Amino acid sequence: MTSIHLIPLKTDKMSQENSQTNEFLTNPEFVRWVRDPDKELEIYWLQWMEAHPDKKKDLKLAREIILGFHFHQKLPDPSLRQAVLATILNGDSEQVDRYYTKTEMSNRRSSPPPVWGRIDQLYKVAAILALAFGFALILHYFYGLPSQSMPVAQVNTIYKTTAHGEKLNFKLSDGSMVWLNAGSELRYPEKFDSIERIVHLKGEAYFEVKADSQWPFRVVSDNLTTTALGTSFNIKKERGDVLSISLVTGMVKVENGLTDENVMLLPGQQLNYSHQSKKTLIGTFEEIRVLGWKTGLLQFHQATFDEVRAELEKWYGVKIEVTGQPPRRWKLTGTYQDQNLEMVLKRISYIEQLDFTINEKNVHIKF
Repeated sequence: MTSIHLIPLKTDKMSQENSQTNEFLTNPEFVRWVRDPDKELEIYWLQWMEAHPDKKKDLKLAREIILGFHFHQKLPDPSLRQAVLATILNGDSEQVDRYYTKTEMSNRRSSPPPVWGRIDQLYKVAAILALAFGFALILHYFYGLPSQSMPVAQVNTIYKTTAHGEKLNFKLSDGSMVWLNAGSELRYPEKFDSIERIVHLKGEAYFEVKADSQWPFRVVSDNLTTTALGTSFNIKKERGDVLSISLVTGMVKVENGLTDENVMLLPGQQLNYSHQSKKTLIGTFEEIRVLGWKTGLLQFHQATFDEVRAELEKWYGVKIEVTGQPPRRWKLTGTYQDQNLEMVLKRISYIEQLDFTINEKNVHIKF
């Protein structure tokens, strides 16, 4: 197994915020871990982060900077290389001496070391080749100009989407389970990196997160980021402007990127954030009302006609056209377990006077 010589990072306090980030960027082993990781580097940097939790922010910033770099090929001048090789093969010691003096001593004027003329020709060739190799290394480290782009581990992004009338249940690469409600989307990497697990949600989903105290799981939905170490919770973007987060087990932290609020939720608590008023409310919730959709339970609680119509279109994947207007304002409450659309509409029509017809995915309601 190839041994790794790791360059330790300084941990002294710096006066400027970007000092630690600069140290990461100038650490060859850190750069190699980001661009071409192996098992030993993974172990080392995971242990380093565990020992320096206060430096994770700088580490992540440096990592993002490196992944954003694109290197272009730039090789030494071929004519210069040919001239050096010709000099070596021709055995012109004086010309070799002059080249050595110009490249290694810059503009200083000095005569070749006396010992040079007494060295065997084969050793001169070896010395020049070593010099050329060293010059290449200098180009690599000081100018960041490798012969070709440094390899970057490609991570595939997966999109799971559900149409109206469709729900999905699937497992992520870390073992966490996701239930995706109708009309929703979850975007996540095929394989999570070693720092954190991040997914992006539009719509509604329920998560059962695989526990790992050193590997945070984050769900980004609009401007709210929910962080969990091992817990279960539901996130829903309401039809209006309200985003709700309901915690079933464990503990989560909710961060608001717009207001800089940080809230810790306990089991049974629900956070509701209004994008319009920019207000956050914390309360309790009934688990069956929040999670009933997972088991096929359609529910209405004091719902208006527009709310019922929108939920039926989403739940069954249909388009509802309406003739006329409800004679009064609806405040419909009811639960429907695994019932088809026709049965649901029949039960609703017993309460609210309406006629309906169903033609495949098209529904017509008449008042």
